[in-house]
Amino acid sequence: MEIDDKDIKKRHSKSKKSESSQLFSDDLKRWRKADKATRGDKPSKQKQSEPDETTASSTGADSDKTKKVRSKWSTKSKVLFICLSVLLAAIVVVGVIALAIWTNPLGQLETVASQIDKATNSPGLEVITTDEHGVIVTQQPTGAPTLSPYEELMSYADLSLLENTVNIMLIGVDYAEERDTWGGKHAFHSDVMIVLSINTETNQVDLISLPRDTYANIPGVEGIYKLNASIDCGGGWPTEEGFEKVCEAAEWMLGGIPVDYYYAVDMGAVKGLVDSIGGLEFEIEMDFTMQGRSYTAGLQHMDGQAVLDYMRVRKNIQKSGDLNRINRQKNMLVAIFNKIKGDNLLAQLPNILGAFEGNLYTNLTLMETAGLAAFAYSVDADEIEMHSMGGKYHNIFNWLFVITNQTNRRNIIEDVYGIRPPARGSFDEESAKWLWENMQLEVIIEKTEPLMLEMKALLDEDALLPEPPPEPSPTPPPTPSPSPDPSASPDPSPSPSPSPTPSPTPSPTPPPGGYRKYDSTVWELYEAAEEQLFALLTWELDVRDSDLTDEIILALKEANIKFKLDIEALCTIFEIDIPKWRVNYEKEDNEVVVDFN
Repeated sequence: MEIDDKDIKKRHSKSKKSESSQLFSDDLKRWRKADKATRGDKPSKQKQSEPDETTASSTGADSDKTKKVRSKWSTKSKVLFICLSVLLAAIVVVGVIALAIWTNPLGQLETVASQIDKATNSPGLEVITTDEHGVIVTQQPTGAPTLSPYEELMSYADLSLLENTVNIMLIGVDYAEERDTWGGKHAFHSDVMIVLSINTETNQVDLISLPRDTYANIPGVEGIYKLNASIDCGGGWPTEEGFEKVCEAAEWMLGGIPVDYYYAVDMGAVKGLVDSIGGLEFEIEMDFTMQGRSYTAGLQHMDGQAVLDYMRVRKNIQKSGDLNRINRQKNMLVAIFNKIKGDNLLAQLPNILGAFEGNLYTNLTLMETAGLAAFAYSVDADEIEMHSMGGKYHNIFNWLFVITNQTNRRNIIEDVYGIRPPARGSFDEESAKWLWENMQLEVIIEKTEPLMLEMKALLDEDALLPEPPPEPSPTPPPTPSPSPDPSASPDPSPSPSPSPTPSPTPSPTPPPGGYRKYDSTVWELYEAAEEQLFALLTWELDVRDSDLTDEIILALKEANIKFKLDIEALCTIFEIDIPKWRVNYEKEDNEVVVDFN
C-alpha cells in the first residue's frame, strides 16, 4: 500500500485544537504562504516513500492497543514534557529549545557546545554568551521589548521541517568517559532508540521505542545483527554515518516510512543533566552494584552518577534484562520531569545546556529545533502516546535476541501512520528459529563429515585383526582334605594319593597387530550416526515444500542435539578430540564485526 500524505493524515483528521494550537497553526499557515512566495513550490524536505515489499503480508488477530490516559496539563507543562521526553529517553533533545535564541543556522553533526560558540547576537532580544572563563552568561539589552517564550521561538523558528508527518530518531549511546580506560568493550551501541513521530496537521505526537536487542536487518549490511549494532555498522560513535545507519534501520522497522532526522546523546548527558538540577529524590526498588558503586533499595537523594547507574543496570538484579531496564528509565524520566517542573526549567536553562557539552549530536539546525519547540505549544498532552515495538527474548544466534511480535509491530504502524505494512516474514519467531537450527546444522555437518571418515577408517582397520580369543576358564580351587578326627580309631588302609593340581591354560600369544578393539556395539553406534548424518543432509529437501511449523523446527533441533551427543560418544571411544560446535558467524559471516556485549 502506498504511503502518501492523505494516508498519514486520516487518523486524526477530526482532532480538536486548543487555543495555543490554533495560534501555532495560524502562524504556520502564514509562514508557509510567505515561504512559497519566496521559494516557489519547492518540494517538502520530508517525503513519504513506499513501504518495503520484500516480504509477503501476513494476517493475524490484532493485539490490544494500549493508550495512556493523562490529565490535562498547562501549555508550559506540555513544553516541558516534550523537552524531557527527548532529554531522558536518551534523548536529551527537544530540551534544546532554549538554543533557539541564537540565530546562526548551522550545518550537520555539530555538538551543542560548538553551536553555542558560533552563535551570533540578534538586536532586541537577550544575548547569551560566555565569559572569559567559559561560563554561560545572559545579558538583557537596554530597552528590549519583553517577548513571551512563544514569541521568541517563533521569531527564530525555521518551520520548513513541519510539513505533514516528521519522524525524528532519538538515539542514546552507551558511551561514558569511564569506559575509555576500563578493561571491557570499546565498541559502543545505540542502546536507546525511540522514533519521535510528529503529525503537524493533527498535533499527534507518538514515541515508538525500538528494543536494543531486536533481531533486525541493517540495510546495506550482510549478516545477523541486533538493532543496536546499526550504529557500529554505519561507522560507529560518534559519526554521521553511524547515526544515519540507525535511522535506516528504524525505517526498516517501520516498513519503509522515512526517518530523516536524529538527535543522539551519550550517557554523560544524562549524568550532567541531573547534576545541573541538583539531583533528585527517588525510591530505588532493588539493591544493585555498578562499577564498584553499591546502592540500597529505598528512598534516597540521587546525583547524576547514581541516576546513570540506575538507568544502566540490567544484570545480576531482580527483574533483569533490557525490557525491565526500559521501564526503569521511564520511571526515572517521570521523576526528573517532576523535579524540573517544580524547580522551573526555563530559569535554569543556561546551566542545563552546559550538561550537553560534547554529548549531543544532531543533523537539525538550531532554528529547526526552535520550530519543533514552537510546535510543542500546539500539542495536546492527552494525544502523546508511547509504544514499544517489542517481542519475546530468545536464546538464539549465540545471544539473547528479541524477536519482534509482528502483529504488534503492524498495529503500531497502522495506529501512528494510518497504513498497515507487510509482516517481516523472515524475521518472525518461526523463521528465526529455523534459520538458527540450519546454521547449527551446517557447522555440525562441516565438522562431523571428516570425523566420520576417520572413524570409519579406524573401524575398517580394526576389522582386519583377529577377534580376541575367549577368556580362559578360571582354574577351580583345590578341594581341601577333611581334617582327621582325633577321637576316631586309625584307619589301617593306606592314604590315597593327592590329586594333581591342574595347570592354568596359557593365554595365546597375541598376533603382531594385536586383536580387535571395537566390538559390535561400537559398529552399531557408528552406523546409527551415519544414518543420522544422511537424514540431516537431506532434511532441508524434505521440508522445502512444507509449511514451517513448530513441530518441524523442534524435530530438527532434537535431531541436531542427538547427533552431536552420538558423535561426542564416538570421539571418546576413538580417542578423538570432541569438536567445538559454536557457530562463529559474528566474525566469519557478518560483513561488519560487532561485539554484541
